[in-house]
Amino acid sequence: MTTTQPSRSALLAPPRSAMLAMIEVQRLQQQLAAAQNPDGGWSYQRLATPSGRASSWTEPTALALTALHAWGVASESYQRGLQWLAENQRPDGGWAPNRTVDASTAVTSLALLALLPSKDHHAAAAKATQWAAKQVYTDGFSPALLLARLLRLPPAHAPGSVAWFPGTAGWVMPTAMSILALSHASQVLNLPELSSLVAASQTYLLSRRCIDGGWNHGGTNTRSEDATSYPETTGIALLALSSRPAAELAAPLRFGQQLLNSPESLEGLSWLQMGLAANHQATPDPAEIEPPRTSRDASLRLLALAVRAGHADSLVLQCAKVATARLQEGREPVSPFGGAPATAAVLSVP
Repeated sequence: MTTTQPSRSALLAPPRSAMLAMIEVQRLQQQLAAAQNPDGGWSYQRLATPSGRASSWTEPTALALTALHAWGVASESYQRGLQWLAENQRPDGGWAPNRTVDASTAVTSLALLALLPSKDHHAAAAKATQWAAKQVYTDGFSPALLLARLLRLPPAHAPGSVAWFPGTAGWVMPTAMSILALSHASQVLNLPELSSLVAASQTYLLSRRCIDGGWNHGGTNTRSEDATSYPETTGIALLALSSRPAAELAAPLRFGQQLLNSPESLEGLSWLQMGLAANHQATPDPAEIEPPRTSRDASLRLLALAVRAGHADSLVLQCAKVATARLQEGREPVSPFGGAPATAAVLSVP
């Protein structure tokens, strides 16, 4: 007896009618348009608050632009958002959280994702890619790394990991964001040499899985497997690992499905649905969905609806091609912008 497997479109499709889904998409787009600041950016303020009452920040601006692009929006509002990002890029190629912070941080990965679809901003995207690539810790010698291995502790600068702030400990969320951004940059900007960094970061994520099958923050004060997983970190990790062999993700995918029953927040639900949909899993909505409170919430919900519908190519990436291309060729993985070879791509992180 043969069993017919459901199609990918059937798995990704929202359980509600297409008409109701599009009504929600249009409402979310209208909320984002109303929340945009006069300078072109978005803030963390509540959606009900008139725009312009709070300063623009890089993260909500980048997420709004990525979400709008996923649904084919190329309006004047979208263009003003791109201009805000371009004007706030720092000389080193990265972005600070907002104009009051004098340092580039991991939020650069989100800004890079937002700029890559625009050919007019590829020069800025190339600078951002160079900055982001340098933030992936490689397997070079350091006393701290040696001590961590001798004590069988997770090193703060674990190979493949990415920190929120340069030079600090690596974490799951910024590492997953880096995978998404560098994978997409590799395709759009024709930089196959980024594959070694993507592979190293995926290896790091797999090493930080919790005992329940999901992911927590991945910090170094306690072993990650001893912590309880979060919906949002589990979801973005699954999204960043969507190219890995199915056997590696069987337990995380089962756990992700369990988390869908109680995602705790709209952010958690959105990342979970993106991660599961990218791995061809069913993504039903819970009985009640928390309404978006901020532009960031609205953007993540829009992105989740887009990934489930198969519209968000900048997030559902061909990571396998990027991560394994050089290794399949039998060539030494190298850091694309100088420095030590990125041999962490083929190492098992302790």
